[in-house]
Order: sequence, then C-alpha cells, then structure tokens
Amino acid sequence: MTATNNSAQFSVMQGFRITKDAYIKNGTVYPRVSRIVDIIANPELERWRHKIGVKQAACIAKEAAQRGEQVHHLIAKVLNGEMVSIKTINNDQVRTAFVAWQDWFRTHAVRPKLVEHTVFNEEPPFAGTLDMLDETLTLTDWKTTRKLNFRHWLQGLGYACALRAQNIVCPRLRLVRLDPNIEIYDELIIPIEDTHIQMFLNLAGLWHWITNHKEDLLNDSSHDEITDGEA
Repeated sequence: MTATNNSAQFSVMQGFRITKDAYIKNGTVYPRVSRIVDIIANPELERWRHKIGVKQAACIAKEAAQRGEQVHHLIAKVLNGEMVSIKTINNDQVRTAFVAWQDWFRTHAVRPKLVEHTVFNEEPPFAGTLDMLDETLTLTDWKTTRKLNFRHWLQGLGYACALRAQNIVCPRLRLVRLDPNIEIYDELIIPIEDTHIQMFLNLAGLWHWITNHKEDLLNDSSHDEITDGEA
C-alpha cells in the first residue's frame, strides 16, 4: 500500500536542517523528541553501561542505531510503493528485523497517510520524525530493540503532541518491536488521552526550563555556601 498525501491536512514540512540533537527551521531550534525524553532517568541503561564499560556500550549503541535506521529506511521504501528484495540486505540483523516487519505488514490492513514525516511543535518547541500515521490516525513507531519500554511510549507521545498542534488528533499509539535476532514482532497499542498530551508538553517545558537556567543556577553567587551540616 502506498502512502498518500492529503495536502489540505497532511502538509510536508520543508526548509529545515537536522543536527544530532535538534531540528532547525527559520532560525528556531527545535530539540528532538528523543532529547526531551532523555530528561527521564534510565537506570537499566546506566547499569548496562557500567557493567560492560562506557566505550563498549557506546559502540554497541551506535551499531544498534545504524541497524535501526536501515530497517526504518527499508520499511519506508515499501510503504512508499517501492520494491525491496531480501537478497539485497547484507546485514543479518537488519534482514531479520525487516522479515519480521513483513510478517506484521501482511497481517495488518494499514493504509499509510504519512511515512517518515517530520512534525514540529511551536510552544514549547520540539520536533521529531514519526514512522507512520495511517488513515485511522493511528500513530505507529517501529522499534528494533530488545524490548519495549516506557521511554518508547513517551517518544510516541511527543509525535502525537506535534500532530495535535496541526489539528491532527491521534486516538492511539502502536509500538511494534521487530526482533533483530528472531523473525518475530511484538505489538503494543496504547490509547492516547488528553492527560498524556499535557504530560508530554509539561515534560518539554521542563526540559527547556532546565536547559535555559541550569548555568545560571549553578553560577548564582547569591546562594549560601553549603556547610557540612547542610549536606
């Protein structure tokens, strides 16, 4: 099924550039949704980094990110009407995850409206690139991680917030985990409520407040010196 574009409602954002941490459009910096989510502590990830070492963890994370990007690229090609041959995929884990996605796609009658589409929220500013929005306005996010977690839900909420700013209200978020080691997928569908949207907007506001004030707070000489008894 090929993605369609209803220009009246589903406009493609143009004229922006992307950095590791943000999207920049018309001189305004929009932090990535994933950077907003980073404000939430991830104890499991920190324990893993401590266990195997920071350098090795960084290498593994980089490889996983590259693998995820390749899988997303292949999926987008299919959703946009292109043919993808399994024989052309050289990486075993990318191929395995993509086969898992093909199994998911065969069993779900989805008609995509937006694929790999960048959305912006103006206040507070943030942006991100969603994986797929279908004709039922279900927001879908592909994951090639070992398991789904709370942070994946938060990331999806960020996209839903930005879509709502364009008067596109998503009733649900679908998280699809594509296993890179076994040709299976997991699916989790979560209703999106108004309180969830407000929660993410509050989180983004907190991120901006901390980013804008942390240096001032640390360098404020008016604070009394902490004594041993106050520590």
